[in-house]
Amino acid sequence: MKLLTVTVPCYNSQDYMEKCIQSLLPGGNRVEIIIIDDGSKDNTGKIADEYARKFPDIVRVIHQENQGQAAARNHALAAAKGDWVCFVDSDDAVHPQMLERLGQAAAESGAAMSMCRMLEAPEIPEDFSAPVEVSWERLSMEEEPLTALFDAGKYPGWVACAKLVRRELVQSYLFCPGRVYEDNEAVCHWIYGAKTVASIPHSLYFYRTNPGSTTQSRFSMKKLDYLWAL
Repeated sequence: MKLLTVTVPCYNSQDYMEKCIQSLLPGGNRVEIIIIDDGSKDNTGKIADEYARKFPDIVRVIHQENQGQAAARNHALAAAKGDWVCFVDSDDAVHPQMLERLGQAAAESGAAMSMCRMLEAPEIPEDFSAPVEVSWERLSMEEEPLTALFDAGKYPGWVACAKLVRRELVQSYLFCPGRVYEDNEAVCHWIYGAKTVASIPHSLYFYRTNPGSTTQSRFSMKKLDYLWAL
């Protein structure tokens, strides 16, 4: 696997930043971590800068005025050096084997994208980091598997996280700033463009559920962006 770029957009994430970054560090020297501090008003930026000082060959930090997650991800992509890109949210974490296994699946399958499942919970389970035996299956992006991904219940195949994607595929269709569900709209284009996807049927990505987030709350005008994404 060639150089892999992990992008981490963050805004007021001081309570979760360290766990997130620490979960990514086992990736080794073939991984670069780009953290975009999206105008945080707490200690998020300071925590990110400290990790950049400790691991200057792996971690880079970009500070910007608050522009939202889509703009932060696009900013990271413009600075990315990796041939492959992985998106991680700052309040989430990844399994120690996730980056390696996603890379392995992509290399062995020849696919332009690999993906794994998510474990959704309020807190990281104690056994989440336990070693696992993983396998992958090749999915041809035709109507039936595309529909199955869309209807996959708690594992939404159309979110940006829990995936490894060739950088040129991502850069061919960037995120739309100012929208909610912007990754749903972009990822569908990547999946269709990839033609073939390597799917790992194991939960190697921890997604922290937050009932107060924009997408989880009962209603706001921003939720109408889901219709735009569809």
